[in-house]
Formats: sequence, C-alpha cells, structure tokens
Amino acid sequence: MLEWARPLGKDVVRLRHALSHYSAADVAAQSLYPAHNLAAERGYALSYGALKAHWDKEEPPLFRFGGNLGGRHTSERKVSSDQVMLVDVGAFLPDAYDLVVPESDVERRDNEVEVKSRPERYSGVIRRGRFVPGQKTLLSKGRRISYPGYTALYGLHAEEVEVLRKPTIGSLILGSALHDSSAVKVPKDSMPELLSPLMMSICAHWQFPFISLGVQESHISAGEAVDRASGQAEILIVSGILSSSQWEDLSRTISETWELRITGLSRPPCTMFCAAVREGRWLIFLPYHPPMIQALLTLLVFPFVTRMMGDESGYVPFVPARALETVEVKNPYDDLWIGREESTHELMDFPQVKLIGQISDATLATLVEGTCFAVPRESSGHIEAHSDLSIVRY
Repeated sequence: MLEWARPLGKDVVRLRHALSHYSAADVAAQSLYPAHNLAAERGYALSYGALKAHWDKEEPPLFRFGGNLGGRHTSERKVSSDQVMLVDVGAFLPDAYDLVVPESDVERRDNEVEVKSRPERYSGVIRRGRFVPGQKTLLSKGRRISYPGYTALYGLHAEEVEVLRKPTIGSLILGSALHDSSAVKVPKDSMPELLSPLMMSICAHWQFPFISLGVQESHISAGEAVDRASGQAEILIVSGILSSSQWEDLSRTISETWELRITGLSRPPCTMFCAAVREGRWLIFLPYHPPMIQALLTLLVFPFVTRMMGDESGYVPFVPARALETVEVKNPYDDLWIGREESTHELMDFPQVKLIGQISDATLATLVEGTCFAVPRESSGHIEAHSDLSIVRY
C-alpha cells in the first residue's frame, strides 16, 4: 500500500496551522536569528580583534570608555575599535563588537578601561545567527514540520509556508446493528459504533482532517452508500456488521466501479478486509472488530496516510523488545499480540513487554490494558520469557 500512496498536491497555509504538515519545498533561512550579536551578560562590549592587537604587541589592553549602550537601535550605533561600552544582558551589539567582558575582569579609571583577563572571541555574547544561520536549509522538502521547525519558521518571521496537502479521512458505518455514537435518539436493539470516535481521537492527535459520515442503515444499498460518501474524503474508512446480501452488494460495487488492490488478509478476523482506489480516492473496508480496527489503523492505514501527506518513508515505528514471561499461544494463525510495556531498570536494555492476549481473541478491555502491539520473532505453542519481540506503541 505504501508504494501506491501518492501526495495529493500542495497547499499554502498560515504558519500557525503548519505544525505536523510536510514541507512541499526546501525552506532556507533568508535572515539570521538573532540578526546581531547579543549581550549574554552585563559587562563591557568591545572588538576582539582590537583586544588581540594589544596582546600581539604586548601592550596593556587600554580602551576609551564610550558610555552605556542601551535603548532602541543599539546595533546601529557607530563605534570605533579603540572604544568599549557598558551593556546589559539582552542588548544588541554594533557589528564591530563581538565580545563582552564582565565588569569584574576590567579596571576602569575615569574614561579609560583596562581588560585584565584573556577572554576568547564571542565570550559573553550570543552570536549573530547562533540559532538560525543564514542561507542554511531549515526544512527539506518532504520533512515533517515538528516543534523545532515550527519554532525556527517563527524566528524567520514567516507568515505562510508551502506544504503538501493532508488527505481528508472519512468514516462510514454500514448496517442496522449499529447506531451513531453521538446520537441522542437511537434505535432499539442496536449498539453505538466505535470506529468514528476512535478515528476522531487518533486524527485529532496526529492533526489529520477527519469527517464522520455517520451510520447508513439497510434501507439504502451498501454500494450506493459508499459511492455517495466517497466524494467527501480522499480516504474513506468503511466498516460495519453486514448481512450476506449487503456484503455481496458492496463487493459487487467495489469490483465493478473501483480498482481493487487488496482483498482479504490471512490474519483472522480480516478475511473481509479490502482496499480499492478510484480517481485517486481510496476505499478501505475494515472488519467490525474494534481491537483489530485499532491494529489496522496503527499498522496499515496511518502509515499509508503519512505517505500520502508527503512522508517518503511512511514506516511503521517498530522497536525491539523482549517478552517478560512465558505465555501460551491459543491461536497458531495469529501472530499479533496486545502487550503492556513494563519499565526496565537497565538503561540500554530492551523494553520488557507483558503479552496480554492475541488480537483475534482480544476485547476492548484488553486493548485498554495494553500499550503496544507485539509481534514475536518465533511463534510455536509457547512464547518463552525473554524471547525477542517487535513492538509498536499506540
């Protein structure tokens, strides 16, 4: 699926909305931050080159005192190399100054100041361009705008940024056994659907655009409901509890009007899983099994979404771990477990994971108790304590 994901185009967004987008082009710093040397401590500002010239000639480093440097536009003050000025923390320095010597390291006699220490260049100074160097690429094309990049763009006084467009994700529930989880009046003998609130919270966390398209009951065909909903989202996630005739109707619509890319997964209970595309829009059907829906969203759908958003990897962030204790394998065809990550006292040791249950037999309570999905490296009748796992935190 990652190979089929394609970015949807570009958008220009206000900087305050750019977080978690992916950059559509290289962004280079056109200005420095800070724009001038900045005093990092109270003391006497001067030119390091002038100070070093005294040392080279083995002369006492004597300078004229030019007064206090404060107020606005301090960086524009005209100063000479034989002059020092008293500055406070946070004062912008004239371009000729690149050193601040603490008051304790000088001896002042009337209008003459002698430097008693041997400071290095830029001592007591936050250098010009220290945090954002000029003409340096801050964000590469396809890079996610995280907190540091977002902060750097503010340092450049950027108002807008060109980003790759995020796909709108929609959810649609089919069948009369489920009702809208936010509805006030609900049909008898139905239960609230859990896909939409789950996706809403995940999309809010990752800042994906999301639209809930509600529950479509059996008075309209499943195929027609999907066709109507597909125009409202680039990625339409469909689920539900379908009768055999509804599933046949939906399958026929998908096979006749969509390009079917994946049908059925070997892991139970995913035989009804399918993924199809039409004119750049995707339809993904998930079996209505809330723990498995969480797993498929984490391991399959959202890596696919991030690739469409511009992430060239779209990877699933597996990390190595070890089983905390021996557990029995009840379903030999199911290698996906819900686990709870335990703290480890060894700094460099792998996380220790208590395997709670296989996904095919899991309940929502199992999912709530866990913190990660785990895939054992070897699966037989038992998974031994300390055996290797790969985990994905959720």
